[in-house]
Amino acid sequence: MNALLSAEPHHDAARRFLESLAAHGTQLVFNRLLELELREVAFRYPLIQRYPRDWKRRRHDGRTLRMARTLIETTMGAWQELLSAFTYAIVPVDAVYAAVSELMDRYGLQSYDAVHAATAVEYSGRVIVTTDAGFANVPEDLLVIYINSGRLPWCRQVRARRG
Repeated sequence: MNALLSAEPHHDAARRFLESLAAHGTQLVFNRLLELELREVAFRYPLIQRYPRDWKRRRHDGRTLRMARTLIETTMGAWQELLSAFTYAIVPVDAVYAAVSELMDRYGLQSYDAVHAATAVEYSGRVIVTTDAGFANVPEDLLVIYINSGRLPWCRQVRARRG
């Protein structure tokens, strides 16, 4: 989302990073869950901005649905534009299903994060690009994390504790 929406706090850095990856011929590997999560974040964004305390209650309101739908369309259009700069592979979620339980049980990942981590471990050379520091719970020899500099110290602490 940081790369897709200009209002996101790390937009410029995320865009530059992805442009660099594209210039170097990097292949993106992801699963469809990522696209569903992009849609969900885009749906929530205008609701949270307009109704920070009760956005969940407003989720089904017709006026907010129109706002959300517009941002979803913009976000998914930006996603398609981003993908056009890369070669990419889409991994079906069921292809990593067996690995998800172990990542959840062993490292405490939430289910969706475990799907992303399993996709990275099984299909993308054990590398993930994220702004979610929770992936630091997975050992470095299993998963290499590219993360924004603000979250890097915390990730290093987590990994040092896990030893």
